[in-house]
Amino acid sequence: MNQAQANNTGSPCHDQELRIALVMNGGVSLAVWIGGVTQEINRLVRRETLYGRLCDILHLRPRVDIVSGTSAGGINGAILALAMSQGKPLDPLRDIWLNKGDILTLLRPPTREDPPSLLDGGYFYKAMVEGFHAIRDQQGPGLLPPAQVPIELFLTTTVLRGEVHDFPDDAGTVIRDVTHRGLMRFQRGPDQPRDHFADPAIARKLAAAARATASFPAAFEPFYLPGAEEKGEISAGGEAVPCLEGHANFALGCFVVDGGVLDNNPLEAAIDAVFLQRAEGEVRRVLAYVVPDPGHIPDPPAQDPARVPSLAGTILASLVDIPRVESVSDQLRAITRHNQEVARHYNTRLLLARSVDGPGAETVAADVFPGYRLRRCQSAADYIATALADGAARHRDATGRGIALGRRARERIAGALAGCGAVPWLPERFEEAGTGGEWWWGLLTLENVMAVVLELLCRAVALVPARRSGESDALWPDLMRARRRAYDLVAELARLRRLDQGHWQRRGQALAPELAGLGTADASRVMALAEREIRVWVGVFDATLQADEPLRPPRVFAELADRIGGLLLESSPLLHGVLGLGVPLRHPEKFADLSTLTDFLLPEANGSLGATWRRLLALEVVHYAFGADTPRDQFMELYQFSANVPTAFGGPDRLEQKLAGVQVAHFGAFYKRSWRINDWMFGRLDGSERLLRILLDPRRLARLYGREPGDGIAPGAAAGAVLGLLREALLEGVAREDDRVLLETHWRERLEAMGAELAYLERTDAAIPDCLPECAAMLRERLHLDILRRELPALADAVGDDELDGAHQAGFGSKFLKRFRSALCQLGDAARKAPGPSASPALSSEQLVELFKGARVGEERVLDEVGTDRFTITATRSAAVAVGALSGKGSGLKYLRGIFAAARTPLVALDLLVQALMKKGRLLVSLYAMAMAAAITILVAPAADWPDGVEMAAAVVLAAGLVVLLRRYPRLLIGLFALVLVLWKVVPLLRGWLG
Repeated sequence: MNQAQANNTGSPCHDQELRIALVMNGGVSLAVWIGGVTQEINRLVRRETLYGRLCDILHLRPRVDIVSGTSAGGINGAILALAMSQGKPLDPLRDIWLNKGDILTLLRPPTREDPPSLLDGGYFYKAMVEGFHAIRDQQGPGLLPPAQVPIELFLTTTVLRGEVHDFPDDAGTVIRDVTHRGLMRFQRGPDQPRDHFADPAIARKLAAAARATASFPAAFEPFYLPGAEEKGEISAGGEAVPCLEGHANFALGCFVVDGGVLDNNPLEAAIDAVFLQRAEGEVRRVLAYVVPDPGHIPDPPAQDPARVPSLAGTILASLVDIPRVESVSDQLRAITRHNQEVARHYNTRLLLARSVDGPGAETVAADVFPGYRLRRCQSAADYIATALADGAARHRDATGRGIALGRRARERIAGALAGCGAVPWLPERFEEAGTGGEWWWGLLTLENVMAVVLELLCRAVALVPARRSGESDALWPDLMRARRRAYDLVAELARLRRLDQGHWQRRGQALAPELAGLGTADASRVMALAEREIRVWVGVFDATLQADEPLRPPRVFAELADRIGGLLLESSPLLHGVLGLGVPLRHPEKFADLSTLTDFLLPEANGSLGATWRRLLALEVVHYAFGADTPRDQFMELYQFSANVPTAFGGPDRLEQKLAGVQVAHFGAFYKRSWRINDWMFGRLDGSERLLRILLDPRRLARLYGREPGDGIAPGAAAGAVLGLLREALLEGVAREDDRVLLETHWRERLEAMGAELAYLERTDAAIPDCLPECAAMLRERLHLDILRRELPALADAVGDDELDGAHQAGFGSKFLKRFRSALCQLGDAARKAPGPSASPALSSEQLVELFKGARVGEERVLDEVGTDRFTITATRSAAVAVGALSGKGSGLKYLRGIFAAARTPLVALDLLVQALMKKGRLLVSLYAMAMAAAITILVAPAADWPDGVEMAAAVVLAAGLVVLLRRYPRLLIGLFALVLVLWKVVPLLRGWLG
């Protein structure tokens, strides 16, 4: 028996599912940092290295089942989803960002006519197609079963043309509304009719969706998503663009731009998808919120009323700073509100169950039933009338406008529905509780009751001791089967709800002309229409209803009610069996909650179905009558992943010190290879820090290893056993002796603090801490050491490549490279000759740590690059492309195009000359120095009558030379001026002689 099977008591343990819902926001070149985080998340899911050993210790099965991303986060989220579905690593992702994310490659050729943007979206799309295929085509197990790896992937985009919706106001006027928010969805799982990730074209479809979510305005041109009739006809960058029919919630055949324009924090879709995810055993739900730059929010300074903020500062704050910070804050508050709302509804049910017993609750429910029925009736009538009105607005009359149902017409429809008496979704008396072959309580009540059943089973699973025993082992398989059956019912209810929601809108569209006249129609006509439509609704769910047959509810609802009631009744012995295991000393309140609900709903282990339903419906009636709709959501722990976290070994801990990508409106990492490797490395470091905090859950450790009376564990042994397991995980697989010595030394230094953190395991009455920072920091050192051994040599290689490419050679990167090479030289010829990445094992742990602490590549700034060859090339190329885009027909600058067009030719010529001059060679330099001298002479020679265009060409030649030659060869300055003086005198003489 190994540690994956047993804890310190020698008993095997039940696993816990760690479910992660991943929300990833945008950040342009900060996509590289997000990519590093994504790499670590995938390594956790694959249980690699230390992550796998911790999962064994904690008996965890980690899974990312929901991914919601936009812009840069959307690209990485889509790549992660593909890798998980295929069981593949994300190792190629670093090189994808390194090689495909260079600014000079992304920039368009300056000679292209009418460029639609600065960066080449076609190249970007082609690079993503290649990248997605590179991830999918790795060696590995191939497509994994959907039930094993369920995934809900959401990517946002912004639809340029918008989706038009017509809504009626109270006066019967159509109000046109346009929404530009678009959502693309890819799904797989046991309850999904199709596995989207099994599509042979999934890599290309995900690349198209990623390009659609990451089309930063102006930087990239809008991306066209073809419609179904255009399949195979649209391409970008030489690659076909697939149709995303079945994935997009908007009409295709349109241009889209970056999803972050309207929604840079796509949280809502992730929260909505949580409830429908299946679970069997104990589940811990975590929402991982990946935002590389959450915004620096210092204390606001005092403001002087006499100093009005500048115009530019006000515009920037209004359009960029304030919306971004507020957006993040709103999303974080939304998660808090979500958890508070879930807690409120759970507590309301518990309060009702504690306040009255079963028979008393039935009496109260019968007393408040008239109010319950009125509220339900009004709610259903309003829901149907609104859906009919929405559908009618989609109907198009002869003028192409929708038909508006005014407030009077909507009120009459709702009133008729409410006055129909017997409706197939609402009983007339509480005494009709129970099925009796028909279900008169509607779909809403089935959904609410199902939420109660799931809550009971979830509470029971959480109370089963993690340490397995004969008693718990007898209950566990049946609890798992009950949970599977519960989620089968949840999936069926979700299908019926989708059918119901679509039906009323379709009916409103079909009946629009008839509905429009209801505002002045007599009451009998309105009532007849309402009664007719109710029968039509029943027929949607139950085709066996005959025209001459009395109205009855759909049979499928009665069948579902029998299945739900049967499941709860069959779960009664399991719930009582869990309670029979005894009160847990660490969480007696959880036992009390389950006991209260079980005693209320299932006072006997073998009760009757009718009695069970009366209790369920009594709880539903009282709960709903007093204004509490039952939620179908779960608690979620929130963990923010950002770059503002500490780094092991004393490295930087602030965003501004770490990431080069935050510069130039988050485009910075595209400038240098070393900046991309640096940001990738810190993404891995920061991501691993957060993941360790998630994994080291103090509550889970208490369930597995906490000391309890009578368990035979000696005082102090619980904390000691956990420390022993953590030490084994820390040191297992360490290849180098000096790494082991470093980790053991730091372990001894932290041991007392870690023991104090784990002291709560010794006492059942001790408060469980929120986190274990000392233990997490110790384990972080091992992960960071492994990451640095792989990434620091790659960083050194990238700095060397940047120097060869003409980047700044006196910055932090160059100093780091010199120290890195010096460290290798001290190791001997073998290490000195080894290529970069393979040389990492040769560096001692002390050298590795010192090199990391002194690297400081993230502190390099673009302004430091001014005057370098690379900056010169980038600046001239960017200027030429920008002016070309502004002077093109597609710029939309009708009256300014001529101005930019006049500057385009010299800027393109300047770019070409600069590119040529960056090629070193004395002959070229000499020739160009002479050309510059001639250019100066032409520009300053008195009374020169040069042909048209000569002076412009001379200016371009002079500008290019001043940009390049005088920076690279400043000694030419003296000779150049001497040559100019000579030519200044010689040229007039030659002109006079030739004339």
